[in-house]
Amino acid sequence: MLNAITRKLEIDVMQGTELREAVELAVTTQMPAIVVHPELAAEANVYRGIRQGRFKILTAVDWPKGDRYAMDKLRDMPIDALSRDGFEILISDMKNPSEIKAELLTCFEFIRNHLPEVTEIRIVLGAFMRKIEFIARACSELKHVPAPDMIRTDHHLRVQQSVANIQAHNDLIVLIREHTRRPIKISGNINSVKIITSCNANRFAVSLKQASGIVKEVRENPDKIRKLLTNNNATEPSAP
Repeated sequence: MLNAITRKLEIDVMQGTELREAVELAVTTQMPAIVVHPELAAEANVYRGIRQGRFKILTAVDWPKGDRYAMDKLRDMPIDALSRDGFEILISDMKNPSEIKAELLTCFEFIRNHLPEVTEIRIVLGAFMRKIEFIARACSELKHVPAPDMIRTDHHLRVQQSVANIQAHNDLIVLIREHTRRPIKISGNINSVKIITSCNANRFAVSLKQASGIVKEVRENPDKIRKLLTNNNATEPSAP
């Protein structure tokens, strides 16, 4: 039952002090991936090797501002960061749809032409820091570029409750799915099993603290969790 929850969780690791514990939790609960700061990519790979982990390591690109455009996002990135299993790229806040399309194409073409074919390309919309009109424009442009492996709503893990709650998450998912059927990963206040079973997303971004809390909740309340899973199983999307 625990794995039914944790196989949807992916830990963001932006501090080296959390890396070893995050890797251990990802291994023991069979999480599919962790997302790391570019400077932690090499160390994350070492820890994964030591623990013989099967999870993917994704590199965060142009976090937290998303203010570099196109190839500038990947320029000067450590070789070890470019050599991991994929990227979560925070796209730029462009008003012109053609600029959004050009940035996506540039990043996609570089990765596809210079890195292994299996490298995952995920985009991060920055939904909590940008207007809803931009989110709609960005999603609309996805039909003009190669399909990303996943779409992440935002890179913030903790925000105001009024901004990121079950209803807000599901409203954003509906908006994204008006334009694309690609898998969706949501972020922001993912701190309980109820949120996971109530939001129609494929993956959930969590901090180490949030992940640990969710694992503890599942282990301490198996009957409650089983009921939540049973009641929501019919509407849950399959993992990509």
